[in-house]
Amino acid sequence: MDEQKVLISPDGFARIAIVRRADGRFCLYEHWLWPAGTQKAMNVEPVVERRWDDRDYDRIAIYQDAKPLPGIFETVEEAEREALARDGFEYAFLESIS
Repeated sequence: MDEQKVLISPDGFARIAIVRRADGRFCLYEHWLWPAGTQKAMNVEPVVERRWDDRDYDRIAIYQDAKPLPGIFETVEEAEREALARDGFEYAFLESIS
């Protein structure tokens, strides 16, 4: 995936990536991690508190079964405006992409 920008939600549990498509336009991919309380409520074991901004993760693997959110955007800026308008992302911060 050709990630152009990655926005992390203020709580660190969600990310939206702005990805360049093969046609040069852009789309959004959203990924979430479960907070410890949700894991406990769903009987997930072992409970591990993880956030997108505090660990390395496999940037290829997270896209294996992922589908983009609805919408195709002409520019990164247009895609970013849409991402910031989604629930939980109004005060998102940029993840540094290596």
